Parts: sequence; C-alpha cells; structure tokens
Amino acid sequence: FLRCAEVAGQAEFAYFDVVDSVSGSTLRHKEAVYPFHHHYHLDEPFLNDIPFVTKTIRMLKEKPEDEFAYDAVEVERSMRRKYEIK
Repeated sequence: FLRCAEVAGQAEFAYFDVVDSVSGSTLRHKEAVYPFHHHYHLDEPFLNDIPFVTKTIRMLKEKPEDEFAYDAVEVERSMRRKYEIK
C-alpha cells in the first residue's frame, strides 16, 4: 500500500484507487551447498516460499467527487510514521 502511494506521488498524481489486488506465493527449489563450493542438485525438498502482493492502481490528478480515492501524500506520510520508515 505504501508502494502504491509512492508510485502515484513519483508520477505526480495526487490520488490513487486500488483497482485489483492479488496475493499469493511462489515456490522455488533451494540449491544445496556443500563445502569447497560444490553444488549438488538433490531430490530433497528444500524450497523457498516467496510471498507476493500485486496491486493495480488507477492514478488521478484530482480527487473524484463521486468515487473514493486515497490521498497519496497522506497515505505515504501516515504509513511511514506508523511503521517508522524513513
């Protein structure tokens, strides 16, 4: 959500709306590493579970009168303060 606000602000849009949101995870095989930099491909179940969230946003220059939209500056400021992000 913070990234949505950052993208809108960097593109010089004041507001944004989340059009679509998808979350899930990707499984990748993890390569086993042994001493002396030897890499062995084993049939053992070493997997990395990598979560992801994808949001599609619509960016707006002005606040729409008949629809809800997030204020990009306020969202970014609020989330950075809440989670202590510089």
